[in-house]
Amino acid sequence: MTSEAATIMLGWRLTVLILCLELGSLALNVALGVTSGQTDYLSAGLFVATALLVWPVYQGKLWARIELCLLWGTGAIELALSGLPVWGACSFLLGLALFFTPQVNAYMDYAAQQ
Repeated sequence: MTSEAATIMLGWRLTVLILCLELGSLALNVALGVTSGQTDYLSAGLFVATALLVWPVYQGKLWARIELCLLWGTGAIELALSGLPVWGACSFLLGLALFFTPQVNAYMDYAAQQ
């Protein structure tokens, strides 16, 4: 396996990990709201929008990455204002990782060419 192929494979793993972590955290946030008896429509909307954008991001679409990071930034602000600033910061950092991690960028370039 060449070093370029290894970088792309690591980028694929990181991309899948980032997307799963963010989807999981949004799903947990929605579930916690439902179990506490408070329906949070913003969190539910962020989860649905993120779920719809996961596949285009996985395929390396730049527009989807930009939109997803904007959504995660909105979610980070919402979480910070609702009393969970650490969780919001994690969401924000995951969004930044989709743009500034070299391995993820290598995978996104590869996926966009396919």
